[in-house]
Amino acid sequence: MLRGIGLPQPPPGTQPARDALKLAFYRSVTTAIRPLRASLKMRRALRRIALGKRRELLSEGGVRRA
Repeated sequence: MLRGIGLPQPPPGTQPARDALKLAFYRSVTTAIRPLRASLKMRRALRRIALGKRRELLSEGGVRRA
């Protein structure tokens, strides 16, 4: 991801403590989010929070809900 925006990143293993910290952070965040993503109601609520109430995704029929 950093290389994509032009910031060089050291290869894995050159900073083992930092790699372990990043991995622990990633695992804790994904563990906390996984149950929220499993519930359809929670997914809709998170989508409304992230995108705003008016930006509801298209329904199955292709009609935008207001």
